[in-house]
Amino acid sequence: MSQYEKGSSYQLLRVIEQDPKTLFNLVENGLASYSVRFDSSEQYSPNQQDKKESTIETFIKKIAKEFPQADLKSIYTWWAPVKQTPNWDFISTCNINGSKGILLVEAKSHTEEMEEEGKPITVELSNKDISKEAKHLAKKTLNLDSNSAIITEQELKRLIDVLADKSLSSDALMVSCKQKLSNHEKIGKAISEAKEVLLDHCNNIAISRDSHYQLSNRIAYTWKLASIGIPTILLYLGFTEDPAWKDQFKSDQMWNKTIQSYFSKVKAKGLLDKKQIVLANGVPAYFIADSIRAEQ
Repeated sequence: MSQYEKGSSYQLLRVIEQDPKTLFNLVENGLASYSVRFDSSEQYSPNQQDKKESTIETFIKKIAKEFPQADLKSIYTWWAPVKQTPNWDFISTCNINGSKGILLVEAKSHTEEMEEEGKPITVELSNKDISKEAKHLAKKTLNLDSNSAIITEQELKRLIDVLADKSLSSDALMVSCKQKLSNHEKIGKAISEAKEVLLDHCNNIAISRDSHYQLSNRIAYTWKLASIGIPTILLYLGFTEDPAWKDQFKSDQMWNKTIQSYFSKVKAKGLLDKKQIVLANGVPAYFIADSIRAEQ
């Protein structure tokens, strides 16, 4: 079943199709003391015409002229290449204290969506350009009985060493493994960069590539946008009483308790408590959570 046939993606698209003001009003009310506004000219994705989720990089490239003050080149090179770049449930422009800003939304409608895993590394052996020898070594080294598996960083490094020892440095599998390792390290560096700065605003924050990866990259991207001059809001949106799931959020209170606990697992609950932090460049970032009853 596709991501749009049930669950949070489906629920969020229904809100957008019916009237995105429902979402915008939620944010305006939640940040009423910070002069957050949405008008009829806001651009957002997904929208009524294009229901595909977007990366921040793709979204910003389309509206770069809206942010003449921002160091946009930095956001384009900060993360790993496109296939490694996170998609977002919803991205929109907005107005924050008279400046053009960005709203980022991560939606959830049941507890299993509260991901706690680290960033996965997938090894794929079905590529016809991979030699038989390299494929055999990979299966032996990783103890695989299929052509695809999720492995750890340590396993990836061990496979690279094994391939190098057998003089397979030019094999398609080696090239792929080295690129995966490079991407993995770059993403870890990006999240660590965000964490180091956010420690000044949230004691002991522990966002990481290797645990609670999705939550960590959401927080990291919110910081990054603000760091390049774009006021940014991160909204974690819960859909309550979603009939598609047994492990639904049964009430606003249950959602609030769950999201507070979720942020606490990376010691980032302080960001929700504060709502607003202001970086050294004077640009604010906002971290909020709210809920809407799911369409029945």
